[in-house]
Amino acid sequence: MNPIEGLGNTIRLFNFYHDLFQRKLPSIAPIGLVSLNCESVRSRIQSTPKDYINQLEKEIPDVVRTRNDAAKKWLEHRIKELEISIHNVEDFVQ
Repeated sequence: MNPIEGLGNTIRLFNFYHDLFQRKLPSIAPIGLVSLNCESVRSRIQSTPKDYINQLEKEIPDVVRTRNDAAKKWLEHRIKELEISIHNVEDFVQ
């Protein structure tokens, strides 16, 4: 699996859990004669997957830009090496 597929799978998993928490977590949990208000816990757990997706969307452009800059520097260096004129075998071997 390449990193892009892994990232897509991670985002799908976060979306799955967000939808699951939205459907399955109750706002009020009746326990015998007592009813517990779970709204604050529900909202905190439910927002967690979306928060992670937002964090990924913020960080990925920086990572991609850093990798692209490194690749560009490497490519520019290799192009300069290829532009050196070769007059004899010793120049080629260097």
